[in-house]
Amino acid sequence: AKWMLPVAIVSGLVIVLALGGLYPDYALPHLLARRQQEFLGLQGGSLQAPLPLDDGWLSLLRSLPEALRRAFAAPLPGSGLKTTEWLSALENSVWLVSILPAVWWGRHRTKTPSQKAWVVLAVSLVLAVGIITGLTIPFVGAIARYKSIIWPLMAPPVVYWWYHLISKKGMGKTA
Repeated sequence: AKWMLPVAIVSGLVIVLALGGLYPDYALPHLLARRQQEFLGLQGGSLQAPLPLDDGWLSLLRSLPEALRRAFAAPLPGSGLKTTEWLSALENSVWLVSILPAVWWGRHRTKTPSQKAWVVLAVSLVLAVGIITGLTIPFVGAIARYKSIIWPLMAPPVVYWWYHLISKKGMGKTA
């Protein structure tokens, strides 16, 4: 059972790569570049310079660090934000400070296989959706809306970690 999710992820990647080999129009780099072009046809006030994507895997790999930054850290506080973007920047800061320590702290404290599976599934989905979002969507506002869908998947380990921190320091105890 503990190998089910990694096997499913690897199998999915093999299927995606094989599909791209059999049908070039369905190759992942081609699909992501086409999706990015579709987003560039839209109008919005938070447009960023698009990432240089083409039909090759090399362009995806070169764009990956910037895609991760856009997906998980944009907008950052102090980067010339509009008033409406400050709440999104604050939310990003809280999540970025909380997720990695929560997952790291909770990796040995999860009690059941279903808890461990949840954390692995949540991290996998958040990373996959985040990478695709960062690569294809050039609007900060749209990225923030997509993040509002995936961040709640990470809420259980983060809330568990914060609860532990608060109760350990005595802030959660009543007199």
